[in-house]
Amino acid sequence: MSDVEGIRNLVGTGLVEFAGGLMTAAIALIYLIHTSVTMTGLAFSILLVFGFGISWAFKTIRPIFRARPKITAEVTDD
Repeated sequence: MSDVEGIRNLVGTGLVEFAGGLMTAAIALIYLIHTSVTMTGLAFSILLVFGFGISWAFKTIRPIFRARPKITAEVTDD
């Protein structure tokens, strides 16, 4: 019975924190747009460029990390 209550508390707390984070982000976005639309757009565009750059980098590096154990196994094969 305590396991079920623990899971309920964990999920309930997680959902409350998620909703709080969404509300905080929405309020911050409204405040930023109200303060300066141009700066908000510039900051958002910089974040988008950074996000696409990270996505491209991980697409490039992921196959290398997947091949590394195979190469190590071939080199250390007795």
